[in-house]
Amino acid sequence: MFHRVQRLADRLLFFVAIAFLLTGNAAPPASFDATVDRIVGADRFEFVRWEIEALAEKGADASVPLQDYLSDEQRAQFVVDYLARTRQLFAVERDVDRIYSDPKVTNPDAASVDQRAKRDQLRAEVDQRRSTAEAIVEEQISAVLADAGFAVGGRVFPPVQARVTPLPYILIISPRDRIEREEGLDLSAGMTVDRAEAK
Repeated sequence: MFHRVQRLADRLLFFVAIAFLLTGNAAPPASFDATVDRIVGADRFEFVRWEIEALAEKGADASVPLQDYLSDEQRAQFVVDYLARTRQLFAVERDVDRIYSDPKVTNPDAASVDQRAKRDQLRAEVDQRRSTAEAIVEEQISAVLADAGFAVGGRVFPPVQARVTPLPYILIISPRDRIEREEGLDLSAGMTVDRAEAK
């Protein structure tokens, strides 16, 4: 009887050791939320942080209004060029997404090198011009509102403010055997498909 209990204890100890080896550590497993937070990391979208950054950016733009140095025609052309670059960016992003979603492409990283480089260049150009384009549109909307009688003392209140950024993504956590939303986490606005794949 003693030998049977000892063999059972040895087997149990063996399987516990195997379990620890397979999980990669001997510590108790972390909670599900902590595991998800570790995987998502800095790519989690936080609205409060986004709002603070938007207000700080608007304050900095107000101190050096670049659009004040442009004529009306230059302002209009600036916004048109900004929108054209944005459309180009969306088209290239769709191309990259198609490559990563195509099951026939065995190495999407290699297959999309040129497109991702073009995407990153266009994104940098759009980001560089975004705040000035926003300021021009804000002033145009304010002028229309003032002409329509919505101004007090020559100023529209509250002032027109806009920040154009991609929408945040959402990570849906679902069981493997059925489609069911157990939890959803907001992810960074504009997260690229290759970064999502790397997660």
